[in-house]
Amino acid sequence: AYARRTAAQPGADSVGEACRILAARDPGTVAGLLQTARDYLCTWPFLDHYGARAQAYYYGIAPNPIPGARIDWPGAPGPRVFAYLSDGHPLFEPLARSLVALGWPAILVCGDVPPAPVCATLRHLSEPVDEAVLAGCDLVVSHAPLLTSARALAQGKPMLARPVNAEQRMVCVQLIGLGTARWVDAADLAAAPADPQAALTEALAALAGARRHADRARAIADALRGVDAEAAQLELIDDLCTDFGLRTG
Repeated sequence: AYARRTAAQPGADSVGEACRILAARDPGTVAGLLQTARDYLCTWPFLDHYGARAQAYYYGIAPNPIPGARIDWPGAPGPRVFAYLSDGHPLFEPLARSLVALGWPAILVCGDVPPAPVCATLRHLSEPVDEAVLAGCDLVVSHAPLLTSARALAQGKPMLARPVNAEQRMVCVQLIGLGTARWVDAADLAAAPADPQAALTEALAALAGARRHADRARAIADALRGVDAEAAQLELIDDLCTDFGLRTG
Protein backbone atom coordinates (compact mmCIF):
# COMPACT_ATOMS: atom_id res chain seq x y z
CA ALA A 1 0.00 0.00 0.00
CA TYR A 2 2.86 2.36 0.85
CA ALA A 3 4.50 1.67 -2.53
CA ARG A 4 1.24 2.44 -4.34
CA ARG A 5 0.82 5.72 -2.46
CA THR A 6 4.43 6.69 -3.18
CA ALA A 7 4.07 5.92 -6.89
CA ALA A 8 0.84 7.92 -7.15
CA GLN A 9 2.12 10.97 -5.28
CA PRO A 10 3.94 12.68 -8.20
CA GLY A 11 0.76 12.48 -10.26
CA ALA A 12 -1.33 13.87 -7.42
CA ASP A 13 1.17 16.71 -6.95
CA SER A 14 0.96 17.57 -10.67
CA VAL A 15 -2.83 17.57 -10.55
CA GLY A 16 -2.78 19.79 -7.46
CA GLU A 17 -0.39 22.28 -9.07
CA ALA A 18 -2.54 22.44 -12.23
CA CYS A 19 -5.63 23.05 -10.11
CA ARG A 20 -3.90 25.90 -8.25
CA ILE A 21 -2.88 27.54 -11.52
CA LEU A 22 -6.39 27.21 -12.95
CA ALA A 23 -8.11 28.11 -9.67
CA ALA A 24 -9.96 24.79 -9.78
CA ARG A 25 -10.96 22.43 -7.00
CA ASP A 26 -8.09 20.09 -6.09
CA PRO A 27 -9.37 16.47 -6.03
CA GLY A 28 -6.44 15.47 -3.80
CA THR A 29 -5.55 12.30 -5.72
CA VAL A 30 -5.37 11.14 -9.32
CA ALA A 31 -8.28 8.79 -8.63
CA GLY A 32 -10.27 11.73 -7.29
CA LEU A 33 -9.84 13.51 -10.61
CA LEU A 34 -11.79 10.71 -12.26
CA GLN A 35 -14.57 10.73 -9.68
CA THR A 36 -16.70 13.37 -11.37
CA ALA A 37 -20.45 13.75 -11.40
CA ARG A 38 -20.64 12.22 -14.87
CA ASP A 39 -18.62 10.84 -17.77
CA TYR A 40 -17.33 12.97 -20.62
CA LEU A 41 -17.58 10.61 -23.57
CA CYS A 42 -15.69 12.01 -26.56
CA THR A 43 -16.97 9.49 -29.06
CA TRP A 44 -20.22 8.49 -30.76
CA PRO A 45 -22.59 5.93 -29.25
CA PHE A 46 -21.98 3.44 -32.06
CA LEU A 47 -18.19 3.58 -31.48
CA ASP A 48 -18.33 3.36 -27.69
CA HIS A 49 -15.99 0.52 -26.68
CA TYR A 50 -18.59 -0.78 -24.23
CA GLY A 51 -21.67 -0.27 -26.39
CA ALA A 52 -24.10 2.63 -26.38
CA ARG A 53 -25.04 3.69 -22.83
CA ALA A 54 -28.64 4.74 -22.44
CA GLN A 55 -28.08 7.42 -19.80
CA ALA A 56 -24.78 8.79 -21.17
CA TYR A 57 -24.18 12.01 -23.05
CA TYR A 58 -21.83 11.81 -26.03
CA TYR A 59 -19.85 14.85 -27.18
CA GLY A 60 -18.72 13.12 -30.36
CA ILE A 61 -15.34 13.15 -32.06
CA ALA A 62 -13.39 16.40 -32.10
CA PRO A 63 -12.72 17.90 -35.55
CA ASN A 64 -9.19 17.50 -36.87
CA PRO A 65 -7.31 20.81 -36.46
CA ILE A 66 -4.06 19.58 -38.02
CA PRO A 67 -3.58 20.24 -41.75
CA GLY A 68 -1.87 17.48 -43.66
CA ALA A 69 -0.01 17.04 -46.92
CA ARG A 70 -1.94 16.99 -50.17
CA ILE A 71 -1.14 14.25 -52.65
CA ASP A 72 -2.64 13.20 -55.96
CA TRP A 73 -3.91 9.69 -56.50
CA PRO A 74 -1.97 7.46 -58.90
CA GLY A 75 -3.55 7.31 -62.34
CA ALA A 76 -4.60 3.67 -62.36
CA PRO A 77 -7.93 1.84 -62.64
CA GLY A 78 -9.58 0.16 -59.69
CA PRO A 79 -10.78 1.18 -56.22
CA ARG A 80 -8.66 3.76 -54.43
CA VAL A 81 -7.08 2.44 -51.23
CA PHE A 82 -5.90 4.70 -48.41
CA ALA A 83 -3.70 2.82 -45.94
CA TYR A 84 -2.48 4.28 -42.64
CA LEU A 85 -0.21 1.80 -40.88
CA SER A 86 2.86 1.15 -38.77
CA ASP A 87 5.79 -0.02 -40.87
CA GLY A 88 6.81 -2.33 -38.02
CA HIS A 89 3.61 -4.38 -38.28
CA PRO A 90 4.17 -7.97 -39.48
CA LEU A 91 1.57 -7.53 -42.24
CA PHE A 92 3.08 -4.28 -43.55
CA GLU A 93 5.18 -5.83 -46.32
CA PRO A 94 2.55 -8.39 -47.40
CA LEU A 95 -0.02 -5.59 -47.69
CA ALA A 96 2.30 -3.42 -49.81
CA ARG A 97 2.97 -6.38 -52.11
CA SER A 98 -0.74 -7.14 -52.27
CA LEU A 99 -1.55 -3.57 -53.33
CA VAL A 100 1.17 -3.67 -55.99
CA ALA A 101 -0.10 -7.02 -57.29
CA LEU A 102 -3.68 -5.72 -57.49
CA GLY A 103 -2.52 -2.63 -59.37
CA TRP A 104 -5.10 -0.43 -57.65
CA PRO A 105 -4.29 3.23 -56.97
CA ALA A 106 -3.06 3.35 -53.38
CA ILE A 107 -1.66 5.89 -50.92
CA LEU A 108 0.22 4.40 -47.99
CA VAL A 109 1.04 6.56 -44.96
CA CYS A 110 3.48 4.95 -42.55
CA GLY A 111 6.88 5.58 -41.01
CA ASP A 112 10.10 6.60 -42.72
CA VAL A 113 10.65 3.22 -44.35
CA PRO A 114 9.01 3.02 -47.79
CA PRO A 115 7.30 -0.23 -48.70
CA ALA A 116 8.97 -2.74 -50.98
CA PRO A 117 8.29 -3.01 -53.81
CA VAL A 118 7.48 0.55 -54.86
CA CYS A 119 5.66 1.14 -58.13
CA ALA A 120 3.67 3.79 -59.98
CA THR A 121 0.35 2.71 -58.48
CA LEU A 122 1.53 2.88 -54.84
CA ARG A 123 2.53 6.21 -53.29
CA HIS A 124 4.21 6.39 -49.89
CA LEU A 125 4.19 9.28 -47.39
CA SER A 126 5.75 9.47 -43.95
CA GLU A 127 3.69 12.47 -42.81
CA PRO A 128 -0.03 12.99 -42.10
CA VAL A 129 -2.17 13.67 -45.15
CA ASP A 130 -5.02 16.09 -45.74
CA GLU A 131 -8.46 14.60 -45.12
CA ALA A 132 -9.28 15.22 -48.78
CA VAL A 133 -7.28 12.05 -49.45
CA LEU A 134 -9.56 10.13 -47.12
CA ALA A 135 -12.59 11.65 -48.80
CA GLY A 136 -11.29 10.57 -52.22
CA CYS A 137 -10.62 6.92 -51.43
CA ASP A 138 -12.95 3.94 -51.80
CA LEU A 139 -11.72 1.96 -48.81
CA VAL A 140 -9.37 2.37 -45.85
CA VAL A 141 -6.79 0.00 -44.40
CA SER A 142 -5.66 0.82 -40.86
CA HIS A 143 -4.99 -0.51 -37.38
CA ALA A 144 -8.44 0.92 -36.48
CA PRO A 145 -7.51 3.57 -33.91
CA LEU A 146 -10.56 5.50 -32.75
CA LEU A 147 -9.90 8.76 -34.61
CA THR A 148 -9.02 7.14 -37.94
CA SER A 149 -12.05 4.87 -37.66
CA ALA A 150 -14.33 7.78 -36.81
CA ARG A 151 -13.05 9.91 -39.69
CA ALA A 152 -13.40 7.02 -42.12
CA LEU A 153 -17.02 6.60 -41.05
CA ALA A 154 -17.66 10.34 -41.32
CA GLN A 155 -16.50 10.09 -44.94
CA GLY A 156 -18.58 6.95 -45.55
CA LYS A 157 -15.60 4.64 -46.15
CA PRO A 158 -15.45 0.91 -45.31
CA MET A 159 -12.30 -0.40 -43.63
CA LEU A 160 -10.01 -3.39 -43.65
CA ALA A 161 -8.91 -3.38 -40.01
CA ARG A 162 -5.62 -4.78 -38.72
CA PRO A 163 -5.71 -4.02 -34.97
CA VAL A 164 -2.56 -4.06 -32.85
CA ASN A 165 -3.62 -3.22 -29.28
CA ALA A 166 -6.64 -3.83 -27.06
CA GLU A 167 -8.32 -0.48 -27.75
CA GLN A 168 -8.10 -0.99 -31.51
CA ARG A 169 -9.62 -4.44 -31.12
CA MET A 170 -12.51 -2.94 -29.17
CA VAL A 171 -13.06 -0.40 -31.95
CA CYS A 172 -13.00 -3.28 -34.44
CA VAL A 173 -15.77 -5.05 -32.55
CA GLN A 174 -17.96 -1.97 -32.99
CA LEU A 175 -17.05 -1.58 -36.68
CA ILE A 176 -17.84 -5.23 -37.39
CA GLY A 177 -21.16 -4.83 -35.59
CA LEU A 178 -21.93 -1.80 -37.74
CA GLY A 179 -21.19 -3.82 -40.86
CA THR A 180 -18.58 -1.33 -42.13
CA ALA A 181 -15.38 -3.33 -41.77
CA ARG A 182 -13.56 -6.61 -42.20
CA TRP A 183 -10.98 -7.73 -39.64
CA VAL A 184 -7.60 -9.27 -40.53
CA ASP A 185 -5.57 -10.51 -37.57
CA ALA A 186 -1.80 -10.91 -37.91
CA ALA A 187 -1.73 -13.86 -35.50
CA ASP A 188 -4.43 -15.70 -37.46
CA LEU A 189 -2.57 -15.20 -40.75
CA ALA A 190 0.71 -16.30 -39.19
CA ALA A 191 -0.91 -19.54 -38.05
CA ALA A 192 -2.63 -20.18 -41.39
CA PRO A 193 -0.99 -22.29 -44.11
CA ALA A 194 -1.84 -19.71 -46.79
CA ASP A 195 0.53 -16.94 -47.83
CA PRO A 196 -0.32 -13.67 -45.96
CA GLN A 197 -0.10 -11.68 -49.21
CA ALA A 198 -2.67 -13.94 -50.85
CA ALA A 199 -4.94 -13.70 -47.82
CA LEU A 200 -4.72 -9.89 -47.79
CA THR A 201 -5.37 -9.72 -51.55
CA GLU A 202 -8.48 -11.83 -51.03
CA ALA A 203 -9.62 -9.65 -48.10
CA LEU A 204 -9.13 -6.42 -50.09
CA ALA A 205 -10.99 -7.81 -53.08
CA ALA A 206 -13.83 -9.02 -50.84
CA LEU A 207 -14.15 -5.63 -49.13
CA ALA A 208 -14.07 -3.74 -52.43
CA GLY A 209 -16.63 -6.08 -53.98
CA ALA A 210 -19.09 -6.16 -51.07
CA ARG A 211 -21.47 -3.22 -51.46
CA ARG A 212 -23.02 -3.79 -48.03
CA HIS A 213 -19.94 -2.48 -46.22
CA ALA A 214 -19.81 0.72 -48.29
CA ASP A 215 -23.58 1.17 -48.07
CA ARG A 216 -23.53 0.92 -44.28
CA ALA A 217 -20.60 3.35 -44.03
CA ARG A 218 -22.36 5.87 -46.30
CA ALA A 219 -25.54 5.61 -44.23
CA ILE A 220 -23.58 6.50 -41.08
CA ALA A 221 -21.87 9.39 -42.89
CA ASP A 222 -25.29 10.71 -43.97
CA ALA A 223 -26.52 10.57 -40.37
CA LEU A 224 -23.45 12.49 -39.16
CA ARG A 225 -23.71 15.34 -41.66
CA GLY A 226 -26.05 17.29 -39.41
CA VAL A 227 -23.72 17.03 -36.40
CA ASP A 228 -21.87 20.23 -35.45
CA ALA A 229 -18.59 18.83 -34.07
CA GLU A 230 -17.17 22.23 -33.16
CA ALA A 231 -20.29 23.22 -31.20
CA ALA A 232 -20.13 19.91 -29.32
CA GLN A 233 -16.50 20.52 -28.33
CA LEU A 234 -17.34 24.04 -27.10
CA GLU A 235 -20.13 22.50 -25.04
CA LEU A 236 -17.64 20.00 -23.60
CA ILE A 237 -15.25 22.81 -22.60
CA ASP A 238 -18.08 24.74 -20.98
CA ASP A 239 -19.25 21.66 -19.05
CA LEU A 240 -15.73 20.89 -17.86
CA CYS A 241 -15.23 24.46 -16.68
CA THR A 242 -18.52 24.33 -14.80
CA ASP A 243 -18.05 20.92 -13.23
CA PHE A 244 -14.42 21.43 -12.20
CA GLY A 245 -14.82 25.04 -11.10
CA LEU A 246 -12.43 26.42 -13.68
CA ARG A 247 -12.23 30.10 -14.50
CA THR A 248 -13.92 30.86 -17.80
CA GLY A 249 -13.07 34.57 -18.04
